[in-house]
Amino acid sequence: MSFHVLEAMDPATRIADFAKDNDASLILIGASHKLPNKVTPWRTSMTKIVEEAPCSVHIVRT
Repeated sequence: MSFHVLEAMDPATRIADFAKDNDASLILIGASHKLPNKVTPWRTSMTKIVEEAPCSVHIVRT
């Protein structure tokens, strides 16, 4: 298991590309709580990661 912090203008594509390049078997993403102005942009990114990732993607909320 490893953990990474990635920076990019398009984080969803960067995460999916990183998973492809490193033969990842799972992506784990922490979701924010329901905050009106902050959740919607992340939903778009999370959806894109789920669509493009070559592996399982788990989105968790505490």
